[in-house]
This record gives sequence, C-alpha cells and structure tokens, in this order.
Amino acid sequence: MAKRPKNPNEAERALPEPPATAGRKNTRTPLDCTIHLTEIKPRRKKGPALRRFRLYRDGMTVQGYIDKGGLPWDIWYDTLYGYVELRNPDGSVFMRKDHVV
Repeated sequence: MAKRPKNPNEAERALPEPPATAGRKNTRTPLDCTIHLTEIKPRRKKGPALRRFRLYRDGMTVQGYIDKGGLPWDIWYDTLYGYVELRNPDGSVFMRKDHVV
C-alpha cells in the first residue's frame, strides 16, 4: 500500500505536469474559429442544450462561446445538424453541415 505524504506540498510536487490540452476534449476545432448562425434553428423549445444554444452570437469565437458556458460538444453537434457553421480567421469555411472535417 502506498504511503501518504505527511506534507500536502509533497503530494503536489509528485504529480506529473498536465498535458498542453488538459481540459479540452475536442482538440480538432481551433479556438480562434468564428461561429456563424444559419437559418436553421433547433426545434426543441426547452432544455439545457437550448439554453446553451442561446449563448451563440454571430461572429463570436469558439473560445468566447466556451468561456460563456458553452460546451465543445454543442459546437460539434450544432455544426453537424446545420445550426451553425465555423469559419477560419481568414474567412474560409472550417466546418458546416455539408463540409464536416
């Protein structure tokens, strides 16, 4: 059985450094892509996903959406179903319903 350190600082020093992508599950979507709303809207009228959908603003970055409480999963799902499209900083399309990377 492993011996517990008496000093809590010793336990912190023993931990390895976290990887650079710690906390991010979807590393394929760049955080500097901009989100653009489409004409298609979700049909459900309530629920936590709809509350997060209302966080979207046309032209906001992926990082801005996540900072407001959105989930990377929502960005992927909403792009897959055509509710939003993602564009690179140069304006080219990164991901939309008919062009999923």
